[in-house]
Amino acid sequence: MKLPALVIASMLISSTAYANNFVIGCQLINMYSESDVNMLLTKARSVIGDHEVSQIYGRYIVLRNACQTNSNASSVVPVSATLRNWLAQNGVNIGRFAKPL
Repeated sequence: MKLPALVIASMLISSTAYANNFVIGCQLINMYSESDVNMLLTKARSVIGDHEVSQIYGRYIVLRNACQTNSNASSVVPVSATLRNWLAQNGVNIGRFAKPL
């Protein structure tokens, strides 16, 4: 799986303390299939838990569906400091793949 797929999960996660907001759009969503996202979420489950995995998947589906009718659709998504740190430890720079607010 491509490393940027981690970004999808991180950006779709729910808001927690010390979250920063990022804008993600259809370009990133369209780069990965639903099976890619599911595989990532399976790996991330031990780090972020079932509740967050459910929220990530729900946000992914909403934005993916919006992108089917509007290629300019985007979503503002909060990403916690804890998750940003975990991603950074795994070589992912969120700012490279999404626009911070």
